[in-house]
Amino acid sequence: MKKIILYVLFAISFLFCSSKIAKAATFDLFHIIYNGTQQNEPLIYKNLIIWTDWRGALGLDIWGYDLKTKQEFPIIKDKIGHQRATGPSDKYLVYNDDNGNLGENDVRVLNLKTGEDKLVAGRSVNQANGVISGNYIVYIEGGVCGKLIGYNLVSEKSTLIVNYTCYPYDIYNNTVVYTTYTPAELNDVYSYDIKKKKYFPIAAGNGNQAQPDIYKNRVIWLDHASGGFGDGYSIIVKDLKNNEEEIVYQASINAVGSPTLSNKYVFWSEGPAKHFMSIKGFDFETKEVFEVFPIGPHQNTRTSISTWKNAVVWMA
Repeated sequence: MKKIILYVLFAISFLFCSSKIAKAATFDLFHIIYNGTQQNEPLIYKNLIIWTDWRGALGLDIWGYDLKTKQEFPIIKDKIGHQRATGPSDKYLVYNDDNGNLGENDVRVLNLKTGEDKLVAGRSVNQANGVISGNYIVYIEGGVCGKLIGYNLVSEKSTLIVNYTCYPYDIYNNTVVYTTYTPAELNDVYSYDIKKKKYFPIAAGNGNQAQPDIYKNRVIWLDHASGGFGDGYSIIVKDLKNNEEEIVYQASINAVGSPTLSNKYVFWSEGPAKHFMSIKGFDFETKEVFEVFPIGPHQNTRTSISTWKNAVVWMA
């Protein structure tokens, strides 16, 4: 049985050489959990880390870790079937629930303060991978790919955003970012204002632009040809305020995983071959690319990464 480790990394200080020389970040790296079962798909929001845990007697559970108290605790435990965390916020946790029927997910939302657990979408077709910002949840109807739906927690009304997209996508405040697909299999990145009901192209052109992430006024995505090794990858960020783009990183040989960003950093996974992976980062202030975790044998070539401010968490 594979042992899965959840790592968290904190940027804890800066080393100053001089006022004119770039600052180098130093980090604190530690395990969140390490035992004989799998823990994967970690997410971080403020001081809370949430993951899917395989130690449950009746299926997959959802556990959490408080970075202040250094304590882990169950969030959803001993419920029939598999539950996978997909979207945390201040008040809520959005998760997949297959009700014991593998592949037939519902989207549910748990109020972390009151314990109220309610159905967002499900029962008829497969819905999954809900993300949340404020009172809006965005999820897929159809599985990994399908219709992108927005749901208002207050009005309890749903809105069709686009007829076809694939995970990952994201939402910040009222802005949803997602990938569009054409018959020629060329992908573009678009945004949708869920309040104003307006669409706006973020990255449209030759090649494949996909796997977007958003934080405040910045959107990041991956630009590549086919997604294989040696394909040629670029990680690009766009400032929605001034419409300026910046190439954060380029790789000509290694395969690069979905980038994620906070207010200070960009993080991504990168591997030279199947089952080998490293974690790298980019500092918006110094423009420095740095290694977070060295290349080594891993279960996945590209792994799920989640970041909040100066912290990043992943499965290894």
